[in-house]
Amino acid sequence: MVKARKKDKDAAKWKKKKWYRIISPTMFNSQLLGETTVLEPSQVVGKSVTVNLMSLTGEMRNQNVNIRFRVNKMVDNQGQTEVIGYKLSPSFIKRVIRRRHSRIDGCYTLKTKDNKTVIIKPMLVTRNKASNSEVAALRTEAMKSLKRMAISINYDELLKKMVFYKLQLEMRKTLNKVYPLKTFEVKKLELIEKKE
Repeated sequence: MVKARKKDKDAAKWKKKKWYRIISPTMFNSQLLGETTVLEPSQVVGKSVTVNLMSLTGEMRNQNVNIRFRVNKMVDNQGQTEVIGYKLSPSFIKRVIRRRHSRIDGCYTLKTKDNKTVIIKPMLVTRNKASNSEVAALRTEAMKSLKRMAISINYDELLKKMVFYKLQLEMRKTLNKVYPLKTFEVKKLELIEKKE
């Protein structure tokens, strides 16, 4: 009897819930990312959704990237989002690595022009096996170049550069002067929240 009442309450609660759309930022042309069901519109704020970049841009080369969005406000009963993460798929990273090449990973905390803090994890792959001093020089130059770039542009501009592969090409061009690179990729980017 008690179980039946609980089921009735759950069913009644479910019937009161409404569907709300979650929309991407204008950078991705305000596309529909998904829908969620909640009792109150305010409950949509804070929810996150991960979407493959290819489904947003329609370009095949972006299938190895996942973008994470979080709803930061409700406008006209639709959840407006911001990008809080960017991540390369592990299978793509494995394909890029080859024998007799050096893989260099980094992890840097950067501040953008609009005072947002991000953690960025780049991956460099050299054309040949690099010595320890060359690896150290590449790491140092990568950190300096990324910090210089981040402080000169807003967070949204930084994301745009990454999504449309401009940042990777610029970094590769810069770092090629230190040691020839096969590729420069951003494995992960994460927006750090300010604690209030």
